[in-house]
Amino acid sequence: MVGLKQVRRSNRVRELRNAKKLTQAGLAQAVGVTRQTIISLEDNRFNPSLDLAFKISRILGSTVDGLFNYEFEGGKKKAVARPKAKPPKSRGAGEPTEKILPLLGLMAARRDAGTMKRVSHLVARVSLKSPDKALETVAGWRKKNPELASKCLRAIRKAHGNSREVREKIRKRFG
Repeated sequence: MVGLKQVRRSNRVRELRNAKKLTQAGLAQAVGVTRQTIISLEDNRFNPSLDLAFKISRILGSTVDGLFNYEFEGGKKKAVARPKAKPPKSRGAGEPTEKILPLLGLMAARRDAGTMKRVSHLVARVSLKSPDKALETVAGWRKKNPELASKCLRAIRKAHGNSREVREKIRKRFG
């Protein structure tokens, strides 16, 4: 719907619900929502999801197009429109730095598979900024937890696209 601005929306939910002699509570129970949702929908304060629009149209014996009407500037268009999803909020303050490597060492003491996977992933991300520091840290873990060190080295190689430069640094440090 590029270039079209939504001007008005309307629906025939109340009209068709009354024709079927359904209460708001009855329709709400049939589609699995609260009565307040049906009230908001009938008052055009709520845009239904596509699933909900199909459920309501099926129960009321109509099509989605016949039930919901959206008018746009530049002509009348019928569609079920939903707002664009917002991107998820970032949980951190960006990429990890070499400052987290000592903390990862503490995590590495736990030898469960999930923790080792997270640690190797974070070490690989740190290596994108400072590969020498990441390799030095992994070298310190090699004797205590060789399985983790191996996973980290694989993750570092993968993060760098298996570049010759990183392969050489690993070969020099780990033999």
